[in-house]
Amino acid sequence: MTSAPKERPANTLSGPRVYSTEFHPSHFAGPKLAQNTEDQIIRSLKVKFLTKGIVTINGGHLLNPPVVALLRKHEEILTDGLLLPARRIDKREFGDYLEDHKDVIRAAGWNSEDEKSAASFIEERVRIILPWRVEQAQDAYRSRLVGGLQDPRSLVRHSLLNAAGFDETRLGEMINEIGHLDLKPSVMVWSGVMPSS
Repeated sequence: MTSAPKERPANTLSGPRVYSTEFHPSHFAGPKLAQNTEDQIIRSLKVKFLTKGIVTINGGHLLNPPVVALLRKHEEILTDGLLLPARRIDKREFGDYLEDHKDVIRAAGWNSEDEKSAASFIEERVRIILPWRVEQAQDAYRSRLVGGLQDPRSLVRHSLLNAAGFDETRLGEMINEIGHLDLKPSVMVWSGVMPSS
């Protein structure tokens, strides 16, 4: 039996780093990963491995069936510590994320043995994790987003005020709305929470 991964808190990280989204479920159209998609993901990760000191990734994305299939072919991504998976503090092990992926697990045709095998595969190969709290990430994201919208030098502010037809009042309303949104579910960010035109 392998030992539990060691924790590396965020405040101990220094130097160049990047948060990678290569394993986000939106990159995988179905239970089978197309070869060209897999090649693109591996290529993108390699660039990050070569140019950044630390590449973090959402630990919850590791147990999607197509991701597990990709990682089984490229175990060194985990065994060599190329990725630093961020695991929520309410998850004691990676298998706890299985419940979050029931829809893709069913679509892939996994049974309980497949689930156990995948969870063990990940758990046995990850040696260090970045612990994190949902609220911590939510507050940091909200602060950066609002800060960017308020900064007069910000490209997104410039684009909204010029290209998207926002005025200062409408932009202020959007900033206020973002300040009160529950950002825990990522679907809120990806589905267009901004006020309609």
